Amino acid sequence: MFSMKDKIDISLGVAIGSSTQISMFGIPFCVVIGWMMGREMDLNFQLFETVTLFITVIVVAFFLQEGTSNYFKGLMLILCYLMVAASFFAHEDPTSTDQKKQPQT
Repeated sequence: MFSMKDKIDISLGVAIGSSTQISMFGIPFCVVIGWMMGREMDLNFQLFETVTLFITVIVVAFFLQEGTSNYFKGLMLILCYLMVAASFFAHEDPTSTDQKKQPQT
């Protein structure tokens, strides 16, 4: 709504603020729920997750640098999102492959 009224700074603030709130509440909440369910969930990210997060922060910073937007930038962000989703779908966690190789006793 704010973007249509040409108030891009407010719309960016809302988008970044809501994603920050999700990362500060949602992720720790999922960890606590995982503990209650008896599943091991921690915030110990592997190299792949850390590099992906770093690259996405840089990409978003480059897109937000000018303070303007258009359909092409939106399309590029959606394509980046799809690439990240596909890479996580295809990626195998090294700890899960190690567990498959070890015989169960």
